[in-house]
Amino acid sequence: MHKVFISYHHQNDEDYKNHLVEFGKQHSIFIDHSVDTGDVQEDLPDERIREIIRDDYLRDSTVTIVLVGAETKGRKHVDWETYSSMHDGSRNKKSGIFVITLPTVSSGDEAINAANGEQHLYPDIHQWTSISSRAGYEERYPYMPERLIDNLCKPEAKISVTPWQRIVNNSVLLRGLVDLTYNARSGCKYDLRRPMRKHNSYQRRVPSLPQWEGLIMPGGSNHIKPPQGTQRDRLPFPVMLGGLNYIKPPQGTQRDRLPPGVTLGGSNHKKLSQGTQRDRLPFPVMLGGLNYIKPPRGT
Repeated sequence: MHKVFISYHHQNDEDYKNHLVEFGKQHSIFIDHSVDTGDVQEDLPDERIREIIRDDYLRDSTVTIVLVGAETKGRKHVDWETYSSMHDGSRNKKSGIFVITLPTVSSGDEAINAANGEQHLYPDIHQWTSISSRAGYEERYPYMPERLIDNLCKPEAKISVTPWQRIVNNSVLLRGLVDLTYNARSGCKYDLRRPMRKHNSYQRRVPSLPQWEGLIMPGGSNHIKPPQGTQRDRLPFPVMLGGLNYIKPPQGTQRDRLPPGVTLGGSNHKKLSQGTQRDRLPFPVMLGGLNYIKPPRGT
């Protein structure tokens, strides 16, 4: 079995990573060599960061899987791990790379990029289109890290992309992509010109109004219904509240990761900071068993 390093946003996407590792283990597809690179100092020179991650953390791994979610694009550690996976060192050679887009950014086959001739792994798809410009890739993958966009634009980099919904319970597809990525790794010609990211940045996914037309249910319940299939534990858009001034966070939320001015009490609620406008909260709200959100009065 091939040794795989999984690069992902630890705070947001840990559950996806754990599921993928367990699924790979159950079907004897790969050996997980993932470790936390969070202790590497960001003020070190780029070459030193690359040496530490490639030689100490990615050592012996031959395939890197990047999980791309709503905030992966701005994570410095994902960029470091991707860059280090692409570097062909004297001690540790470059790895093959493929990407899995998560449900928070992609829900369909439009995310597929077959860079290693894996069309046969998608027998139900009969028509394939190609992208010839950076603008085309950026339009298709608005939440893809820029270094990966750089290399999607370069066919010699041979980076495949598949959506989570395709691979989550499909051992044939996962095994095929790992094998093809491993076999192609020595011939990959990566674009490493982009400087390594020094700091994290954040972006929020806010859908345009037309996407939500018809989802507001007027009447006595005065509730906004999320789209069918939305995961109940994470809604990918900011939620607007009216008279409510408490929000229940997901079970296990760490106090040090709450937005500024937000506190947890005995009731396990998020209390809004004084002066916060109730009709618009500045952060995405995560729900547990609830399936509805109360909109502001007058919606």
